[in-house]
Amino acid sequence: PTDNTVCAIYINKALSGSISGMRITSNANGIHFNAGGNNLTIRNCIIDNCQYGIYLHNISNTLYIYNNLIVNCDKMALHLSIYNNDRTYYYTIKGNIIAYNKEGGIYYNYLDGNNVVYIANNNVYENGGNYHSLAAPGTGDISKNPRFIDAESGNYVLQSSSPCINSGVPGMLDPDGSRSDMGPYATMTAKSFWPYPQHGPIVKELSIIPSAIPKGGKLSIKATGEIR
Repeated sequence: PTDNTVCAIYINKALSGSISGMRITSNANGIHFNAGGNNLTIRNCIIDNCQYGIYLHNISNTLYIYNNLIVNCDKMALHLSIYNNDRTYYYTIKGNIIAYNKEGGIYYNYLDGNNVVYIANNNVYENGGNYHSLAAPGTGDISKNPRFIDAESGNYVLQSSSPCINSGVPGMLDPDGSRSDMGPYATMTAKSFWPYPQHGPIVKELSIIPSAIPKGGKLSIKATGEIR
């Protein structure tokens, strides 16, 4: 969706839910969660040219933000604030690419209470300050040019020389079986998420056994491919 006067996705007091595979551009806030929630997941989304990319206020006992791309926002890419101190919150922010956001990359703050925030294996690069307030680089975080194929035209596929390739969350695999990349085109959940006509999965070898069969017979097709 595109409308810079409203939030693309606004959710208030959701009990649980998942947002994945979305392309959100030029909105007030890309994704805005307000209050409540027990188990929320945001993954494999592209958010660009919004005000706030993801804005989270007092939400969720457990929150997962995995393998998203947030770029070129006017304010903070990821804003997380907690003012409810009656429970323990667990937040996991991993495998994301957060770059070129004017106000900043990741903002995290809480007023009181027990809060556990895991930040790891993200590329946080060239923002107006990469980490703000209580946010700090985690294990495996980098700050390097992600090397998109053509960011000017909105093609955020990674070049083969990108430092984000095979640098994602350990234990998570890409469809080709290698360690996951950072960003929205990574992990098994991204297998069907490829909006561009170029640079997608390619078939490198194809065999048909046997090479000839009678009508009604059976054959086996074996293909070897490459997925970046």
